[in-house]
Amino acid sequence: QTLKENGGEFRKVTDYERMVIGIIAAGGNPMDFAGYDLLDLIVNNRRMTIQGTNGPIFALAALEAANYTPPAESLWNPESLIQWLLKQQNDDGGWPLAPGSASNVDVTAMAVVSLAPYRTGEAVGEAVERALNWLSEKQLNNGGFALEGQENSESAAQVLLALAKLGVKETDPRF
Repeated sequence: QTLKENGGEFRKVTDYERMVIGIIAAGGNPMDFAGYDLLDLIVNNRRMTIQGTNGPIFALAALEAANYTPPAESLWNPESLIQWLLKQQNDDGGWPLAPGSASNVDVTAMAVVSLAPYRTGEAVGEAVERALNWLSEKQLNNGGFALEGQENSESAAQVLLALAKLGVKETDPRF
């Protein structure tokens, strides 16, 4: 209904990306949903980076969830999304929401989740390891995580998802 009401157009690429992940989880087909090919709307989205790192992070997650290889003429594909994300990683190993801003626990964990399937490549593997080390440094003494100085369950959950996606064991001394 939301797609139809908006004529299939949303300002934020993350709206499409969230829909794709939800549609797949519900057993639907994001390539033909309410008459729209949502995967095409993602890989040909000219506003991919307007929300900073969120667009590429969730695009990778949606493409992986759909097991989708974009056509060669697409504006974005996993490789271009990965390269863009790698350029945004801060020197401390974390990722910011907005390029050039401070690293963020939630965004870093989400970046790790989206890059996990590609970590066999040297550059991605190194970036993921740097991110894990940064996340480890940000862990609170009680085991939790904070965002903007406030301990919260969402940040802890994001990190747990990243660790699970990578297969990091609970005995890893970094966490």
